[in-house]
Amino acid sequence: MSKSCFTTYIFSLCATCFLWCGTAEASEKAVFELWEKHVSTPEDHRGFIESCREVVKANPNHPLLPVVRQLEIWHLFKTGQLTEAEKLLNSQLSLPDSPLNQDARRLAMGWLTRLDREKVVNALKAYYKSEVEFPNNLSKLSGAVGLPLRDRFGKPWVYSLTGFSKLGGFANQKYSLESEDLGDASDYQSVINLSYASGLEAEPVQMASDGGTPAVTFNLSGREVKMGVGQGVNGIFVSFIGEQIIVVCDNTFWKIFERP
Repeated sequence: MSKSCFTTYIFSLCATCFLWCGTAEASEKAVFELWEKHVSTPEDHRGFIESCREVVKANPNHPLLPVVRQLEIWHLFKTGQLTEAEKLLNSQLSLPDSPLNQDARRLAMGWLTRLDREKVVNALKAYYKSEVEFPNNLSKLSGAVGLPLRDRFGKPWVYSLTGFSKLGGFANQKYSLESEDLGDASDYQSVINLSYASGLEAEPVQMASDGGTPAVTFNLSGREVKMGVGQGVNGIFVSFIGEQIIVVCDNTFWKIFERP
């Protein structure tokens, strides 16, 4: 290769690298701007859905797209577009392996479990209408067509009759139904009425390292904890550490920060 050709090749390679890096940083910025819009105008559901789709279109291969899609899904839920939301959630079950995608799959399974629980709730209402009591176990609902008798984590529902604390003799008039993994966050109607990520108490304090790889020191409810990508403490997980932003999640919500 001649000296001039080699110089041209190196220049082209550097230019390509610069454009790729610039695009990655720009897409992180786009995701953070989307997050800020999500926080500042939480009731602009239709506008936010459109913004999510614009980010997906502009950054079709960015690793943060599962987060963008799940923010879109939240707003689809809020506008009652459950069929479209469920379709997007199911598409995330086959994401390729990565720490962020693993978190996205877990959140997707959680939301699909909540939607499945609604089907069980409706079957219990139908049973009650017929029997004027709730069943002592879910096997009595086995005749209901397509009823999910396990949650999306593959575990049986945690179901029991609970009665009324101040009224004896009516144990079969009230029940508890939960996913073992989601606990008291199993009820779709309750969770969808929460402020997004209101209980996800994590705040990045400073950048750190863990064996030479990037890590972040977080303030977790007054306690400082260092975590890297793929690590978690008390149900809070670090999904992504980029050049500009940090993404964390719990079993229900995402939260995005600028790097400290």
